[in-house]
Amino acid sequence: MKITEFYAPQIDSIMEGSSPGNNQISHGTYLKLKDAYKAFSCIKAGADDEIRHTWLEVDRGPVEAFGSYEEYREDGEVSSGKEFERLWKDYYPDKKV
Repeated sequence: MKITEFYAPQIDSIMEGSSPGNNQISHGTYLKLKDAYKAFSCIKAGADDEIRHTWLEVDRGPVEAFGSYEEYREDGEVSSGKEFERLWKDYYPDKKV
């Protein structure tokens, strides 16, 4: 069985990429959603509809899962590694999200 590991930033990215206002998702996001659908397909739909409800608790993951320090620095969002780590912890203050 193939195990795919997702951290909070990847889950957020998938959720944002699949929102109703975003008509376009990347091929990589599509594959991740397909894997997630397979994993959750065993959950029965609600009694009156075909909607499945789930609650995910995921690890915030390492700072590398948050993104690339270099990209954040080039975009002017941070100017040091310490600032990058603080931004990561501001977004994901808890180890479990």
